Amino acid sequence: MKIVGWTCFLVWCVWITAVEGLLVHELPVGVLGRGLGALSPDLLVVLLLSCAARMTAGEARVAAILAALARSATSADSPFAIAAGAFLAVELHGYARRRFDVEGRAIGAVVAGTAAGANALWLAVSAALRSPLPVAGVHAPYDWFLGVAATTALVAYVLGPYARRLPGCHFVWSGREAWDRVAPVR
Repeated sequence: MKIVGWTCFLVWCVWITAVEGLLVHELPVGVLGRGLGALSPDLLVVLLLSCAARMTAGEARVAAILAALARSATSADSPFAIAAGAFLAVELHGYARRRFDVEGRAIGAVVAGTAAGANALWLAVSAALRSPLPVAGVHAPYDWFLGVAATTALVAYVLGPYARRLPGCHFVWSGREAWDRVAPVR
């Protein structure tokens, strides 16, 4: 059944990256022109971290690999930079998980926003390092990566608990709750 769960998780990741592309470029939003651009939330981080709250550390790393594969299929960024960003998000989540209850809406939203902002900053820096020409927006990353972090935190607060209930994804983790995974002897 885990194969079904991982397959469903990968399919959801691919679909979410397609929705992100529509939000960034194609969505007509009136006054802002076309697309949300820098205000577009990182929906893949929301799905990855909301599901990682119920996974073991090894399962979360496998989920990060699948999320990186889904994003690299639709992105112009380096696949290695995307994978490093996904691992950065999962490890940041794991660090917060050892100290806080990340299944709660507020803490989960702060962690997701922080991870999305760090991931956006990392992808911009890696694109600037591999490009011989200056990349637009990298000279002042604070004005857009904070927008990504804030909108991702807002989306994670509202939709985070529902993201882990997507059809098929619950087969990935076993029936134990997150606290039982962190403190099994309690």
